[in-house]
Amino acid sequence: MVPTGPCSSCAYFLDNSLNTYTTAYDAMTTVLTAVAANIQPGQTYHLKLATSDVGDHIFDTGVFLEAGSFRIAGPPALFVGGNRLTGTTVHICQGSSVSLSAPAGFSYLWNNGATTQAIDVSTAGTYNVTITGFNINYTVVSPPVTFIVDMITIPNPVLTFANNTISSSVNSTSYNYSWTYNGMPVAGATTFTIPASQSGCYAVTIQDPGGCFVTSDTLCVIPLGINEINADQHTRLYPNPAHDKITMSIDLNKNTDLSLQLSDFAGRVIMSQKQSARAGTNNYEINLAEFAKGIYMLTILSADESRKMKMVIE
Repeated sequence: MVPTGPCSSCAYFLDNSLNTYTTAYDAMTTVLTAVAANIQPGQTYHLKLATSDVGDHIFDTGVFLEAGSFRIAGPPALFVGGNRLTGTTVHICQGSSVSLSAPAGFSYLWNNGATTQAIDVSTAGTYNVTITGFNINYTVVSPPVTFIVDMITIPNPVLTFANNTISSSVNSTSYNYSWTYNGMPVAGATTFTIPASQSGCYAVTIQDPGGCFVTSDTLCVIPLGINEINADQHTRLYPNPAHDKITMSIDLNKNTDLSLQLSDFAGRVIMSQKQSARAGTNNYEINLAEFAKGIYMLTILSADESRKMKMVIE
């Protein structure tokens, strides 16, 4: 029976002095249930129980735990790109992918057949995972997550250079713009144009309100404030701009030795070669693979003269 008092926590006390219940203990509590919020697989948790025997000097107190009662009531958390998922829908941009993962330390079976802790998602669809721990009889299933692929509607930007300014062909005010100069971000450059006050290579990344983005090809320029020195028609560089290699063609009226020097626009010599040349047309191939993108000056020295040409590496 349940006592009416006076007692502390009467609602949780069951008197067994008349052997009402099939146990030798004089009394017991009602069934107590402990609940913890936000329990997730892969974490360690502790349950602490405290008992007291105050009726006599005989220590005859016991604790009974219901078999199979330690279980997670809710589904496991999932993570997108390392961040815990708080909703059921994820948007990704066309052509990109994102990591969808479950807690570590278990066996996994995703609905696409993968058995790894994480999967890369790049296509639209609904994904979930079944997680198995040490007890194969108790599995937990994650909630479904729907991925939506957002199409990129930004046109491919084309860069143009005029009056010491680089402009993007895409100039909508609904987009965000960020520029790079020689591969490094340009602070404060957030519009579709950028002043090209220094010789070098520029590119722009344009992002729409949904977070999708496109990046332009690199455009290498020399502002009008720098004298652009070109050799005469008897010296040529092609292709120019170049990527991996460039050919220098030079016409000479006698046999001579040539010195080729490649300098950046700070005047630092980054390549020096000696070549023997003959009267007539001479072609020399220069390997550009070891040089960074940018604008350079090629100086051609002989015993009688020097020639200079601008060279662009993209």
